[in-house]
Amino acid sequence: VLLLPDGTVVKVGNPAFLQLEAEATKYARDHTQLPIPRVYDFFTSSDGHKGYLVMQHMPGDMLQRKWRFLSSEQRNSIMAQVRNMIEELRAIPQPEPQGWIGSSSCGAFRDFHIRSDETYGPFANEAAFNTFRMGCFAKFSYSEEPTTKARLARIGREMPVASDIVFTHGDITRRNLLVDDNAKVVGIIDWEQAGWRPAYWEKVKIHFGGGTGSGWFAGGEFEGYEDDIAREVELHLIHGGGSM
Repeated sequence: VLLLPDGTVVKVGNPAFLQLEAEATKYARDHTQLPIPRVYDFFTSSDGHKGYLVMQHMPGDMLQRKWRFLSSEQRNSIMAQVRNMIEELRAIPQPEPQGWIGSSSCGAFRDFHIRSDETYGPFANEAAFNTFRMGCFAKFSYSEEPTTKARLARIGREMPVASDIVFTHGDITRRNLLVDDNAKVVGIIDWEQAGWRPAYWEKVKIHFGGGTGSGWFAGGEFEGYEDDIAREVELHLIHGGGSM
């Protein structure tokens, strides 16, 4: 990431992944009042091997760096602000036909909780998404071990197929939130994994991506989805941790 003298930020990397971030950042900014960077440009190198995303530089400090210095009251205030921001994202109407799972532009998406090195989808519905996810285990030899095979089959049957599909940031962590000296959230960054996901997905990603240590969403600040988290923890343990 490069900070230029004119106050813009340039991210350089995989063109497909940066295009996802550019599209999602612009989409979320256009459909909410949240503090999201303005996208100025996205382009690729002449050989197509590198992408360049030019964005507004947001004020504030990374929450991860300030968290241990904040009071309990300030921490609770920040988590309440984030909860309200998540609700504003979830209130964005999904483009018709509703129920599909994919990127902000209705295409393939990337999510580190599944596989971080590629994109996949879009999926017509949650059942198709579940089928894809459970199919990811088939390439591993342990999936044929009788006990593990039975566990995976049970989990597959228990996965929800009628969740609300909502717009999701997908990486709400303290490193992606910017705050000012008054503990106000003044920036939400890194929208690469954002898109349309089942309603439980944001909570799952908070649980796995940012952890709940030091009081970060460790209590009732984001209620519900306990069964979904328990299911994802079991899948995580079967795989041995990490993405697919």
